[in-house]
Amino acid sequence: MSTWLIALAGGAVGSALTAALAFGARLLATRREIEATDRFVADRDEDLASWVADRSLALERELAAKTEALNKQNLFYSGAHGTAPR
Repeated sequence: MSTWLIALAGGAVGSALTAALAFGARLLATRREIEATDRFVADRDEDLASWVADRSLALERELAAKTEALNKQNLFYSGAHGTAPR
């Protein structure tokens, strides 16, 4: 077998090995990126759920206060309840 054929085969094997290692490293990096993104999204979901719960409670209290104010004025069943300004 000639020297140039051995060099060519060695280069091909080295290139294939390098490509496989690069692919494996990128695969591991991608998994870490996905896990980091999943953690970030979970934190944001938790924050959003907390904000929605807090806002819903505030709106329920605001509605109850408006209802009570209209009830004190005997306007509860007058139609003003659904159209009263904030």
